[in-house]
Amino acid sequence: TAALRVVTASDDGTTKIWNADSGDCVGTLDATQPGKPVVAAGFSPDSQQVVTALAEGGAAIWEVSSGRRLHTLEVPGDAAVASAVFSPDGTWVLTASDDGAARIWSVETGECVRKLAGHLSAVRAAAFS
Repeated sequence: TAALRVVTASDDGTTKIWNADSGDCVGTLDATQPGKPVVAAGFSPDSQQVVTALAEGGAAIWEVSSGRRLHTLEVPGDAAVASAVFSPDGTWVLTASDDGAARIWSVETGECVRKLAGHLSAVRAAAFS
């Protein structure tokens, strides 16, 4: 079986992947935006991708094996994104942002497919059932 991994997000602008058994850092997703905080990160259900949320706007989907950014999820007006999670089947990403909306994105294309607006202030978290 594959080793259990952990993903962490940092104010230094990086996201790191760790081997939970050894404590070793096994990968770094370098500076989504250098010096700009990464506030959330999570694995896809198959652990092949990571999604990151940026305090200074947007989110990104990464390929774990190569460390390559697959898609940049651009929120209009560079609204801060407080959280980003994959759907249980790994086909969608859900973001929550300071512009009062949550958005559903296609993992395959990186396109926003639905905006869920209606809050009067920042949305801090969102989750799929």
